[in-house]
Amino acid sequence: MVKETVTKPDLLNIRIGKAETFNLPTWNHCRSAQSLAGQMKNSEPYPKYVTKIADPVEGTLRRSITITRIA
Repeated sequence: MVKETVTKPDLLNIRIGKAETFNLPTWNHCRSAQSLAGQMKNSEPYPKYVTKIADPVEGTLRRSITITRIA
């Protein structure tokens, strides 16, 4: 899914045990999404995520982040 940002509703819509990959414009956007996923563990209903930022798409700054909901 190509997006500019990842939002809380995006993360909450991921089912437990499933992963979602987001294509974002830059590494900084991926780090923001990774940070949001980490902060979500402090909010109701206490979801937990594992994230992985991929290498850049060849010839661009665009990167993808895979976010897996584990709880």
